[in-house]
Amino acid sequence: GWDIDNVVASRAEFNAATSLVSHPLTFPLTLGAHLASFLRQRDVIDGHCSTTMKLCCVGARAEATLPTEYWREMLLYSSALAGASNNGSQGGWHWHLDFVGPDISSNLPAKTISLDTADESNCTKEIPWAPNRTLRLRFFKSYLHQYIMSQYKEAKTKCASSDDASGDELEEESSFDLTALLSLWDGFLLFNPGIGHPYLAKGWRPTLRYILTTGKPVIVTAHSQLDSERDWLVIKQTMSELEQGERLSKTIEEAGGDAEANPYQLNPFASRIEYEDPCCDSSDDNKKLVRPNMLVMRIPCNGLTKKEYASSTTEWGNQ
Repeated sequence: GWDIDNVVASRAEFNAATSLVSHPLTFPLTLGAHLASFLRQRDVIDGHCSTTMKLCCVGARAEATLPTEYWREMLLYSSALAGASNNGSQGGWHWHLDFVGPDISSNLPAKTISLDTADESNCTKEIPWAPNRTLRLRFFKSYLHQYIMSQYKEAKTKCASSDDASGDELEEESSFDLTALLSLWDGFLLFNPGIGHPYLAKGWRPTLRYILTTGKPVIVTAHSQLDSERDWLVIKQTMSELEQGERLSKTIEEAGGDAEANPYQLNPFASRIEYEDPCCDSSDDNKKLVRPNMLVMRIPCNGLTKKEYASSTTEWGNQ
């Protein structure tokens, strides 16, 4: 926990302190607030009973630089998830969070955070109500669509080499499962991505198409009203291009059902540090206000069958 009350002397100092603490905590707590949704959606898609959940944070920037103490708060949040998934597990949950983005520092080592590991003095810090919960963090400096294509090419090369070594002919890549490309993660997280920003939209297009093609649930945040409106226009158009009309309707329905309204909603775990966007020329003061992760939207799973997965993967790979 964060014992702020005992280190500040006035209400003004308290507000300033909570604003500062909320700024880095907005990332792990926003994710923590939606963990149950990821679990339920995975049960719908795959129906498996694993206690390992793999998530991908796409276009990661500041969130990839947070000290592990902040991400530990996400594990504490996850302690309330017993029974959130259909697997009925009362044991530990093991989360994998991969940060992928061109702004990530090179060669960052992977990290594992646990709620019941020993500290430097080898004194075990056990938390009885949250046993065996771990979070594995990995970092990849790359655009997501480029990372996926590199995995695709590497897998094809390995399959071809394996078949050549055995003397067998490559039978239409029968030994390479294309659907694996759509199952690398159980869900996606996009913090303030700027998908619809005029300078960023082109770079996001192939990555967004891949993310939506997987059919996995997606959490997207925006740092302002204008930011969310621009992103939503691109997301809505891309879902229509991919013929995900039912998924689009579910996204709108979960946000209130108004097809003309912006489905983003206020995020209770947004940063409390706010400022005006100097590049916003809107006369609406609300659109000028910027707070990291101010708004959040959940895109539910698409519920694709395995056959549809394979078809979608082939179509995406040919683009």
